[in-house]
Amino acid sequence: MTLPSSAAVPRELPGNGYSSSGTSAHRSSQEARLTVAMNQDSVCRQTVTVNLENGLHLIPGSQIAQLARRFDCDLTIRKGKTKADAKNVLDIIALAAVRGTELVVETSGQGATEALEELVHLFESNFEVDDKTSP
Repeated sequence: MTLPSSAAVPRELPGNGYSSSGTSAHRSSQEARLTVAMNQDSVCRQTVTVNLENGLHLIPGSQIAQLARRFDCDLTIRKGKTKADAKNVLDIIALAAVRGTELVVETSGQGATEALEELVHLFESNFEVDDKTSP
C-alpha cells in the first residue's frame, strides 16, 4: 500500500515510543502495546449485589444469559476469583451467588456500555422483566 504524499508519516516523538526508522520487530511490539491499551480502555465494569431471596438460581441465571446473548460484546460476571461467561446459564449458576453476594459485571467490545447498563438494570430491578430488558 502506498501512502499519498500528503499522508502523515509517524515520527519519533518524546514519550510515544514509536520510531519511523525502527525495525519491524519494534513496530510489531508497539502495535501489540497499542492493542492492549485499546482493549483495556474498552472494558466496562460495575459491582452489583444479588438481592434475590434464593440467590442466582436457574430463572434469574437464564434471564442474564438471554439478555447477554443479545449483544456482540464479551460479558463476564466475577465472584472473587471465579469468572462466568454471562451468556452461559450453567456458568452463572456455578457462581453460587447467594443473597448479598457482590459480583463484578464486566463487558468489553462493541455495545459494551449498553450491555453493562442493561445487566445492571436487571440486578437493580431484582430481575423483574420490563420492556428494556425483555428479549
